[in-house]
Amino acid sequence: MASVNIFQIRSDVSDPDEIIEDRGSLWSRDVRIDGRLFGVLYVRRSKPRKPRWLPYFEKLVDFAGAGALTASAAAALLVKRKTRLYAVTFGYGRSLLADGAVEERFGLKATLNAIEPTQIRSIDHRRLEAVSRHTREQVSKASGLQYFGLDIERDLLRAVTGTPSDPTLGTRIAGADQLSVAGDIPIGMLGDLIDRYEGLAEEKKYQENFPWVDNIAEVTDPYLRHALDDSLVKRLKGGGLEKTWVAPPEIIDWADVAGFRYRSAANAPTFDDLELEDYFRDCRPKKDITPDWLRTDHVRCVSALDGQDRFSWPVYRCLVAELQTKSGTYVLSEAKWYRVDTAFLAVVDSSIAALPHLKAPLPDYKGDKDEEAYNERVAKGSVGYFALMDRKLIRSVGKGKVEVCDLYSKDRQLIHVKRYGSSSVLSHLFSQGTVSAQLLLFDKTFRQEMNQVLPPSHRLPDPADSIIASEFEVAYAVVARRGKSLDLPFFSKVNLRNAVQLLTQFGYHVSLTAITAQKSQQKASGTL
Repeated sequence: MASVNIFQIRSDVSDPDEIIEDRGSLWSRDVRIDGRLFGVLYVRRSKPRKPRWLPYFEKLVDFAGAGALTASAAAALLVKRKTRLYAVTFGYGRSLLADGAVEERFGLKATLNAIEPTQIRSIDHRRLEAVSRHTREQVSKASGLQYFGLDIERDLLRAVTGTPSDPTLGTRIAGADQLSVAGDIPIGMLGDLIDRYEGLAEEKKYQENFPWVDNIAEVTDPYLRHALDDSLVKRLKGGGLEKTWVAPPEIIDWADVAGFRYRSAANAPTFDDLELEDYFRDCRPKKDITPDWLRTDHVRCVSALDGQDRFSWPVYRCLVAELQTKSGTYVLSEAKWYRVDTAFLAVVDSSIAALPHLKAPLPDYKGDKDEEAYNERVAKGSVGYFALMDRKLIRSVGKGKVEVCDLYSKDRQLIHVKRYGSSSVLSHLFSQGTVSAQLLLFDKTFRQEMNQVLPPSHRLPDPADSIIASEFEVAYAVVARRGKSLDLPFFSKVNLRNAVQLLTQFGYHVSLTAITAQKSQQKASGTL
C-alpha cells in the first residue's frame, strides 16, 4: 500500500449510519485478518463516464477503443480499535464520511508529535486579516518553521507535512483533520499503526516545539458549531448582549451610506448604525430568534445616492461574539466560530488595554457623514495643529499608492481614523498604519513626496535624511459604536497587537484612541 488516509471518528459517534453517508446504497464486505473481523469495507459503485475534455474532440476524433472513459472510485474501511472507531479512506472515500463524524485536528496533532521540528516539508495556513489568505508553502528540503512565512499569532495552522522521527510510522506523514501516511503499510500492520497514531494524537509533546498551535483553531465540527449557535441565541433571548454586537462585515464607503435597514419593506426604518436592539425591535423579537432566522434575516446598507440597497448581508455574518463555555472560549467572526485558548485571550486583552491614548482627545464624531468629513472638520478646527492627509496618496516602490495617515500633527503624530467595523475592516486600518510607517522610515522618495503634500509648518527639515522613529507616534483612532465604549473584535486585537509589536521594533510610539460617536435622531426613512 503506497499511502493511507486515516480519520478518527468522534468518541460520541458509534452508529455506522452516522459515519457513512447513505450506507444502505453502498457495496460492503467484512474484512477479516487471520479469521478475525478487522473492519467493514464500504465501496461506492461508480459507472464509467466521459471525461470533461472529451467533447472538445468528439466531432474530430473517433475514441472507440481508446479506453478514455473514467470512473471515480470511493472506498472507506471502518475499523474498531480499543474504544474508538477509525475510517481509512481510499480514492474519493472522504466523500463517503458524514459531516461532523470525524475528530477535529486528529491528524495535525499526531503529525506534530511524530515529526522532528526541523523535518517539515510543507504547511497549510490561513492568515486572519483584512483579506483572508489561504496558503500552502513547500520547501526544497526538510526544514524548520523559521523557513516558512508563518506568523504564529495571525495564522491558523491547518496542515503539516513532514518526516517522522521513527521511520516505522511511515516515510512521510501529513496531518490536518485526517492523517495521511505514505509508505509500505500492509493491511496486517494497519491496526497496530492506528493504535500508535492514536497515542501520538493524545500526547502533548507538540506543545514544546509548537506551543502556539492551540492559541486559535477554527471550529469545523458542525455539531459544535450548532451548539455554539444555540448558546448564542440563548444569550440573545436572555438580553445578555455583553461581548455580542453587529458590525459591517466588509469595508464600505461611508460617504455613500444613508443608514441600515433590517427589512426590505418600503416603509422599513433606516438606522444610522447597526445595533442588535434595533434589529430586535424592528425585525425579529428576541423571543423568536433562532440560528436559522439569523442566517435568513438580512442587514441592508442603504445608499445615500439613490436610496437603494448597496449591500445586503445575513445578520449572522455581521455578528461578532465571544462565548465562554465549559469547554473553552469561542469567538464568532464573519460567520465562522473559532476556539481560542483562554490564556492567549488574556494576554491579547491585557496588551491592548495597556496601549496609551492620544494625550489630546479627538473631537466627538457628530453629524459627520463619513470619515473624510470628520477628518476635514478636525483639521479645520485645530487652528493649524493638524494637517489634513486623508486621501492624499503617495507613490511608493512595491506598495503602490499609499495614504500616509488621515491627520498629521505638529507633534509628529500619524493619526489613522476608521469607523467601527468587523475584524477585517479594522485589520485593514492597522495594516495601513504599519505600511506607511515602514515607508516613512525606509523610503527616502516616499518622505520627499510626503513633504510636498504637507503644509510648510509640518514638513520634515530634510526628507532625504533618515528619520528617528522614536520622534513619531502611530496613532490609531477608532470611532466607537454610538453610545458604546470601544470594544474591538478579538481578531482585530490580534492584528493590532501584531502591528504594535512591529512598529515598536522600528522604534515608533503607538497609541489607540476611541472617538466618541454621539447618537443622531435622524432617520432616512420610517419611524420606530
